[in-house]
Amino acid sequence: MRKTLARLLLGLVAIVGAGAAGFTGGELAQQGTQSVTPSAPPTTYVSVVRANLSNSTSVAGTLGYQAAPLPIVNQLQGTVTSEAAIGTELTNGSEVYAVDDQPVYMLIGNDPLWRPIVPGSDGPDVAEVKAALNQLIPGSPLSAGATLSWSDAKALAAWQDAHGYGATPYSIPFGEFVVEPQATRVDSLSTSVGETIAPGSQLVAVTTTQEVVTAAWPQDLAVPTVGTKVSVEIGTVSAPGTIAQVSPSPAPGQGQGGGGGTQSGATADTATVTFTGGPSPYPEGGAAQVVVTTAEVRDVLAAPIVALLALSEGGYGLQVVGDGGHTHLIAVKVGLVDDTQGLAQVTAPGLSVGTRVVAPAS
Repeated sequence: MRKTLARLLLGLVAIVGAGAAGFTGGELAQQGTQSVTPSAPPTTYVSVVRANLSNSTSVAGTLGYQAAPLPIVNQLQGTVTSEAAIGTELTNGSEVYAVDDQPVYMLIGNDPLWRPIVPGSDGPDVAEVKAALNQLIPGSPLSAGATLSWSDAKALAAWQDAHGYGATPYSIPFGEFVVEPQATRVDSLSTSVGETIAPGSQLVAVTTTQEVVTAAWPQDLAVPTVGTKVSVEIGTVSAPGTIAQVSPSPAPGQGQGGGGGTQSGATADTATVTFTGGPSPYPEGGAAQVVVTTAEVRDVLAAPIVALLALSEGGYGLQVVGDGGHTHLIAVKVGLVDDTQGLAQVTAPGLSVGTRVVAPAS
């Protein structure tokens, strides 16, 4: 979590030295803005500016990938004769695996296939298969619509013959294709080439191709809403991101491990962050920090944090530089403190952009 003003100003009374020595709250009230001659030359002058300030907090996260929207479920019986390697990206027309040398291809669509498709078959599953195959077959020979016609079946058979299928007379056997709504990436394999599989098995687990960061949100911090813009820090690199999903904590007693969850009966919510502008080039499993803006002000007067003086009666002040290098101490109201920029929001009568104040040397 970012530093607070109290921590940043710890010990500043001792640091600022002779220029502020001897000013008590009573003296500040009596002298007002009277000019005084500092007993020692100021170390440096800095100016009040207008700035946009913000506070932020960071939460530890891990780089990885999201599970694909649909699982890949095998519908064939036989021996696995090939399978895509872990990390392979699959898109429309990619071979995912093969059973008894019969390849299983991925098609892009919204609904899983649930039956064989033969001439005369009609429905949204037929329409999505035809649309996907038209992107693969030169000339897009399959007709528009949700019915597999005989001419469609002939064009399909020619494509199947060219892609290593056995006798599939003008039809699509159940299990010849798997469907995903988008390109995927092979994340893990539960079987090896040479093993026997049965319908209903899931030998390939896939994720989306877009890398994400998952972060368990501390219970003492408000979880950001979906759509919140964040920054992701990986080492010295910072990349923009967006909160894409928030998974709520399990109810007490429903944590992992069969019963207890955490000792307090709750676990942190998990936020998923996507990178703005597409996939990131970072290694899976790497550490990241999700930085979220918690407060923000725009176009306000601001002074360097190191120029603030802690007053003995409480509050803060600035040593303002007047004509001839003379200084006077004024009380200021401090608003938002931005330790990233090293600036604090300040207001006081007569304070404006360009006002010079004293600050200790860095």
